[in-house]
Amino acid sequence: MDPFLEFSEGSGVTAAATSASPTESACATIRALEELQPFEPLAKKGQPQPRLIRQVDTLMARHALHQQCIGELSAVAGAAGEEAKGLPSLLQELGGWHDRLVQEMAALVGEAVREGEQSIDEARARARRAEAEAAALSD
Repeated sequence: MDPFLEFSEGSGVTAAATSASPTESACATIRALEELQPFEPLAKKGQPQPRLIRQVDTLMARHALHQQCIGELSAVAGAAGEEAKGLPSLLQELGGWHDRLVQEMAALVGEAVREGEQSIDEARARARRAEAEAAALSD
């Protein structure tokens, strides 16, 4: 039996990968990679093996898990990509809303400035009339 297949079957990573979402599968694979001890003998468990065979077994297991992880992360990215297809149009719509909001704010500021100028002009006119009335009364 292939050592990294033996590892996958024995670890439960494959079973977890088939029953879980792509994100959960990727996380399980990453956890399995973290738990894999350096130079852990994978083939013929329980029998003494030369150091080089243990290293090769470990590297093969790591390679298999890395490949599995890459596949699972690609599936996650693919799923996210499917969900993100509407994102450009949504961003464009949000940009349009933002532009309209800025235009409305500019219009409100312009209106406030015009009202302020009109109010100032009216106040000046009242002040001139009051001044003229005061001058007429003092004559």
